[in-house]
Amino acid sequence: MTTKKTKAAKAAPKAEAFIEQEVITAPKQVIEKPKKPKWEIRDRAYFLTGDKRPLVFTILSKHSAKRPLLWFDEEQEIQRELRYATNMNSPFVDEQKGEATLGRIAFRDGQLFVPKQQVALQKLLSLYHPLKDQLYYEYNPVQESENELDYIEMEIEALILAKQLDIDQIEAILRVEYGSKVDALSSTELKRDVLVFAKRNPMLFIELAQDENVS
Repeated sequence: MTTKKTKAAKAAPKAEAFIEQEVITAPKQVIEKPKKPKWEIRDRAYFLTGDKRPLVFTILSKHSAKRPLLWFDEEQEIQRELRYATNMNSPFVDEQKGEATLGRIAFRDGQLFVPKQQVALQKLLSLYHPLKDQLYYEYNPVQESENELDYIEMEIEALILAKQLDIDQIEAILRVEYGSKVDALSSTELKRDVLVFAKRNPMLFIELAQDENVS
C-alpha cells in the first residue's frame, strides 16, 4: 500500500505557483493652458512720457492705410485692426457690429482719466495700443509703491555708506561733482555736503563711492 501511494503521489502533476503582480500605471499629465489674467474693473489714469505737458495732445484712435493701428493676435496669427468707438464694447473692428461712433483720445495737460465704465477704451490703451510705454504709460499704484520703496532703500544705503567714509574719500567724491570748490570747504562742510549728495542722488553716490578710480 505504501508503494502505491508513493507512486500515485509522484504521478500527480505539480501545481504551478502564480505570483500576482500589481501593474502601476503612471497618471496622465493634464497640461492646462495658462489662463488669461482677469481684467480688473477700476478707474485708470494715463500720463504722457517725458517732461512735456501740452494743453491737448491726441494719439491715434483708428486704423488707416497711412497711419496703421494694428495688434498682432498670436493665437489667430493675424493682424487685427483697432478702433476706438464710443458705442462699442470692444476695441477690435472685427468685433464691432453696426454703425460705430468714433471717439477721440486726447490727453489734457499730459494726462487722461478713463472711468471704469469705458472698458473698451481702457483695454485699447492698456493692452493693445502700440504707443503704450512709448508716448504714454498707465499709472500703476502698486508699481509706483514698489519703485518708491526701492528708492527709499537705496537712499538709506547711500546715507549709511556716506557716514562710513573718511574725510579723504568724501573729498574725492565731492571733487567729482564740485571740482576745485572742495578745497575751500571745511571737514564739517564736507561731511554735510556728502550726506546731502547721497540723499539727492543715491544711485550716483553709490557708484562714485564704489569706484576705485575716484579714490
